[in-house]
Amino acid sequence: MINRTDALWQIRTTLSVRGFIPDKLDPRRFVGTLVVGHHTIDVVVEVPDLDFIQLPRVHLQNRHQLPWDVIAHQRRETGICYGLQGHYSLDPAFPGAAILRVLADCVKALLSSAKGRGAEEAAREYAAYWGGPSVCLISPLRQGTRLTAYRRNVLGRGPNSLLASSQADLPQGYASLKKQYTVVELPGPAQPAGEVLVPSRLSDLFKWLSSLGADAGVERTCIQAMKDSGGIVISASNGLYGVDLHTPALLAAIKGPRANFFSARVKSESEKIEIERFQVSPADLGSVVTRSLPVGSATLSERNVCLVGCGAIGGHLAKLLAQLGAGHKKSLSLIDPDLLTAGNIGRHALGFEYVGQWKSEAVAAELAKFHPQISTKAVVGTVADHLAALSRCDLVVDATGVENVASQLNRFSIERRGVKHPPVLFHVHLFGYGIAAQSFANLGSGYACYRCLRPDRSQSWRHDPKLDVRTEDDPVDGGCGDGAFLPYGPYASSAAASLSAQHIHDWAQGRNRSTLRTLTLDPDRGRQIAPTTPTVHEHCPECQ
Repeated sequence: MINRTDALWQIRTTLSVRGFIPDKLDPRRFVGTLVVGHHTIDVVVEVPDLDFIQLPRVHLQNRHQLPWDVIAHQRRETGICYGLQGHYSLDPAFPGAAILRVLADCVKALLSSAKGRGAEEAAREYAAYWGGPSVCLISPLRQGTRLTAYRRNVLGRGPNSLLASSQADLPQGYASLKKQYTVVELPGPAQPAGEVLVPSRLSDLFKWLSSLGADAGVERTCIQAMKDSGGIVISASNGLYGVDLHTPALLAAIKGPRANFFSARVKSESEKIEIERFQVSPADLGSVVTRSLPVGSATLSERNVCLVGCGAIGGHLAKLLAQLGAGHKKSLSLIDPDLLTAGNIGRHALGFEYVGQWKSEAVAAELAKFHPQISTKAVVGTVADHLAALSRCDLVVDATGVENVASQLNRFSIERRGVKHPPVLFHVHLFGYGIAAQSFANLGSGYACYRCLRPDRSQSWRHDPKLDVRTEDDPVDGGCGDGAFLPYGPYASSAAASLSAQHIHDWAQGRNRSTLRTLTLDPDRGRQIAPTTPTVHEHCPECQ
């Protein structure tokens, strides 16, 4: 292991070979040059952290040494952006090689702005240039929308402030600030335009918007917003950008008949009027769902989904289904007949505040905290009492882990194989005391049904992940008043939920290569089973 003295010596020696000179007052600061294409530029290298948790910083001394109008990938505070903090890995065991890699990647980052590509590169990271605080927009953005600013009161839960086009989109506990924002559409990306990297004064804003192809009446829109003590939200292909337009004190006095002169006066004073920029983060449920998924991924937003069982697995799975879009444009139904007890919460997604409440209603309440726009329906009861309602679903997920309930749903699925667009059924359960989790896609005609996995209950499962398939999952007596239960850790139920959620997401995207997936959690008592598609069993008592 290299010590800090040797690490700094390696960096100093490596940089000195490249012509860098250490700062006399700061031994971790070095001055030198880089060759970028045909240009030699002066830079400063700072190494604040020899473990490289904080990345080295490289600053341009004189940006005019590069003859390009726009130079992307640089920040005033952190210098050249050659890699993302937290994703760019440098090896502290070889600090000299690490610092050479940083310099090489700085050259690559700067060269990306050559041949007029700077504005295009800057557009990809324009939010970082725009700066300012971030404000959540909880309404889906539509053309011609006017947004109102809201502030959270003592009863509210969530961000301090929100933008919304309708009060119906808001959670409880928010009050209007009587401040409105007009949406200004750009036909392309927001990016540096001419000499304006980002607008800081009203005159810059006018030039910038005009250069990027905003509507001819945008100046009038901005002036009216200023007169109303509001602002604008700029909608571009690479994000949303907010501007607060405050009326200067001198102009605020213009009222009555003199108000006709307001517009002319604002234009004449536009070079002196400062604006305040802020970032707008889409926070409507649709944006939240798609934000973390790969581009183009299918979601559950357009499907009616029913989760049967809101216990140890179902409690975790409900949140994952919501994050995949269930309950967005269609409904997410939650069915469970039981109350949450204190003994449940050791491995349940719900906590102490919900003890004594119906599990389905408690899970629905927790999902409302995930996002106020989610549409859920909590049903207290058994699935047998609500089979007819399942016919209206596109997806039914059995998370009960109870074999008889799974068989009942299996028969329900088989009975509907002849109808148009029958519900697709998924089952998820644990084997042994958390030995393994298994997810099964019960896809209907042409595929094995749930009972095909174990046609004879006196025999083991066809794809049993237990090493000793003769053992049964016998419950442990919890004592008087607590009932019997299967002992396993909280990781088992959350792992089963994750396995099922990924299986469902793959199905939603048309990837049905394997209908049975197994995740072995205990390598001492379980065996690995590769993803497979079981065949229809000729002696299945339900589908044959």
